[in-house]
Amino acid sequence: SVRKMLAKSPRFRAGESGLIVSVISSPEPLICLRTRLGEAISCASHAVDSQQGLRSFSADIARNFHQQTFGIGIDLSQAERTILMGSNVILSAQRSSNLQNSREVLLKR
Repeated sequence: SVRKMLAKSPRFRAGESGLIVSVISSPEPLICLRTRLGEAISCASHAVDSQQGLRSFSADIARNFHQQTFGIGIDLSQAERTILMGSNVILSAQRSSNLQNSREVLLKR
């Protein structure tokens, strides 16, 4: 079932505090990540296909929920991800260098 698949996810663990994952099966299947007050943070639904088996359907809606809730919202190729990750490293190194220079200027005063 969908609940069992979500329970196996490394993103979730049972606890007394934190956010709530709700699974509603009708009229249309819906998975939501909610606050403790019940406010929806992210929800995903998936149309029921009478030709699709329960296990396959459960996997699809669980995957859609994870992508919608934790994805970055745009599709990137592997090359684009590498470029962005490399840019972050370069920008981070430049910031560290700039901070070090600024620190030295302040200490000289």
